[in-house]
Amino acid sequence: MRASSGETGRVIRFGIFEVDVAAGELRKRNRRAKLQELPFRLLVALLERPGEIVTREELRTRLWGETVVDFDDGLHTAMRKLRDVLGDSAAHPRFIETVPRRGYRFVAAISAAPALEEADRSQPAASPSDAPAVEPSAPALLSPRYLWIAAASLIAVAFPMVLTNKGGHGPARL
Repeated sequence: MRASSGETGRVIRFGIFEVDVAAGELRKRNRRAKLQELPFRLLVALLERPGEIVTREELRTRLWGETVVDFDDGLHTAMRKLRDVLGDSAAHPRFIETVPRRGYRFVAAISAAPALEEADRSQPAASPSDAPAVEPSAPALLSPRYLWIAAASLIAVAFPMVLTNKGGHGPARL
């Protein structure tokens, strides 16, 4: 699925997701996520105007053009598929908010960067200090600190169990 020629080679990041507009790809933690063309185009339309309401009529025109269709079912289906891939919910939105009878709004923080190929051609290698600061969406659970805490907790729980038998009638015999 290729983006239209009017879309630039840019990458938009939000949460653990990355959208490569030119390639027509959604990636989750650097792995390509399966998303059909219509839900992808819906996502791009919302990402182009973060924080703003994108009306149902704007989406109809953008996704179906001047074709006369009953777009309600198609729009609801595309939105459901998009939310499924994002792990989002209409009741408790993290990314896409439904504005009843009006449209939708992308509510998560985004950051934009040029596509990797474009960045490689147009810029010298960046130093780590040039990289934009990005807030993590969740703690790094595999960091050494969390692994030590988990190991200490496991030992604290398991040690008393080793010292007693199952019935709790004194020390275990070796």
